[in-house]
Parts: sequence; C-alpha cells; structure tokens
Amino acid sequence: MVYGSVQGVFFRDSLRRLAEQHGVSGWARNTSEGTVEAVFEGEAEAVERLVSFAHTGPSDARVEAVDVHEEEPEDLSGFDDQVEVAVAASRSSRRSARRSKRRLTAQNAISV
Repeated sequence: MVYGSVQGVFFRDSLRRLAEQHGVSGWARNTSEGTVEAVFEGEAEAVERLVSFAHTGPSDARVEAVDVHEEEPEDLSGFDDQVEVAVAASRSSRRSARRSKRRLTAQNAISV
C-alpha cells in the first residue's frame, strides 16, 4: 500500500509503464482510502526496481509511507492499472510459480 498524495498524479500509469519496461507482471489500483495498492511479480531485481520507485512515485506524488509484503507468485501475466476491487481479491487467492512477488498493501504479504 502506498500512502500520501498518490492519486490523480499518474502513479498507477507510471507503475504500469515501468513494469512493462522491466518485464514485471501484476496490477495497481486506487483504494477508497486514497492510497494505491499494487502487486508486482517477476524477476527479483526488476520487482525491486518497482518497489523502489513506489517509495518516491512520479514527480507530482508525495509518498508518505509504503507497506511491502512478500507473497507466493501467482504466475501473473501483463500489468493492469485499472483493476477492479473484485478482480484484485480473486487474484490474491491463486498461488504458483517460482518467481519473486511483492505486494504493496497493509493487508497481505508483499504488495505495494
């Protein structure tokens, strides 16, 4: 979960573009609490680049805090920056693969 002034500043789109550039799969969504929640899955170094970016975000963002948790990879493909809440919930229940996965969220194990 990414806290601060992180909505309306192209945070999710920036994550998507960076994920595509580094071959990282996952999703990002705005929450009703004004935060951004995201899941990154891919090679460990590439995932870490996205987590590092989440600590600063795009130039207009003001990141106050980031919660990061490890999770079992789900073998995701592509990156969705328009994911709906119900889709995110169903995706978090699948497990597989041997890749790095990070979730930025306060709820589960690695997400941003």
